[in-house]
Amino acid sequence: MQKILITGATGNLGKRLVQQLLSTISEAVEIHLAVRHIPDAQNFFPQHPQLQFRVFDFLDPSTFEKSLTEIDTLFLLRPPQLSDVKKHFGPFMKVLGTSSVKEVLFLSVQGAGKNRDIPHTLIERMIKRSGKEFIFLRPSYFMQNLSTQLLADLQEKRQILLPAGRAAFVWVDLEDVARASAELLLRFQDFKMRAYNITGKEKLNFYEIADIINQYTTHPVQYRSVGRRAFFQLKQGQGMPKEQIQVLFLLHFMPRLINKAQPSRFLSLLSGKSPNSVADYVQRELLPLID
Repeated sequence: MQKILITGATGNLGKRLVQQLLSTISEAVEIHLAVRHIPDAQNFFPQHPQLQFRVFDFLDPSTFEKSLTEIDTLFLLRPPQLSDVKKHFGPFMKVLGTSSVKEVLFLSVQGAGKNRDIPHTLIERMIKRSGKEFIFLRPSYFMQNLSTQLLADLQEKRQILLPAGRAAFVWVDLEDVARASAELLLRFQDFKMRAYNITGKEKLNFYEIADIINQYTTHPVQYRSVGRRAFFQLKQGQGMPKEQIQVLFLLHFMPRLINKAQPSRFLSLLSGKSPNSVADYVQRELLPLID
C-alpha cells in the first residue's frame, strides 16, 4: 500500500489536492495529512474519515521523524512565510534523508534552478542531495494570488498595487495545479527525476488582468505600479512580515528585468484537458469576493 503524506493540506493548494486525490485513489493508497493542529484540520474534511492525520510543524523539529515514519511519497510545499531556507528546511532535510520516504514531489516555482534569489532553488538542491527520487513541479503565477495576497487592496481600494510595471506573467489556476499534482503523486515513477513547468495558456500583465476583471465586475478595479518603498510601506501597514514582503517584492519585480517565462503544454499533455483561463477563475472564484 502506498502511503502519501501531504504538507500544507489545509492551504489554498493543499485542500484542492486532497479533494483531487480523494476522487481518484484506490484502496491501495492511504492519504496522510501533515498538520499543526489535528482537530482543526479534521474540520476541513469532515466527510472523509478515511483521511489520516500527523502532527507536523516546520518550526518544531521534534515533529519531523514521527510524521515521516512509514511514508512512501511526500508532497512538499514551502509555507510562504518561511523564506530562510537553511534555518527552516535544513533540519527537516536531514531527517528526510534518513526516513522511509522514497519519493518527493516538491511544489517549486517557474524559474527555480536558474534564479538563486528564489528560495525554491535552494530547496530543490537540498532534495537532490537527500538521495530521494524527486519531481519538481514548477507552476507559473497563481491566479489565486488575486484572491489571497492581493485581495485586501482589491476589496478596500479597488486597486492592484504591485511593483510589477508592465511585466507580463504566465498565469495558472490552482485547480489545474492540484489536478496535475494528484496525477504525478499517483504516477510518480513515470515522471521521476525531472522538473516540469505547469502553466495556463495566457501571458498577461496586470493592466490586462484588470481589464479582464472589469468585464465581469460592477465595481471597476485599477492596476497601479508602485515603487519598492511604497510597496514595503503598504504591506507592513497590512501586517505582513518583512521576509514575506521581500519574497513578494522579488516575485513581482524580477520579471521586469528577466522575463523569459512562457506557457507550457505540460498540463494538457499530462491530463488531456485544457487549462482554465483567467476569465474562468475570475467568474468562479474572484467575483464573489470583490463584488
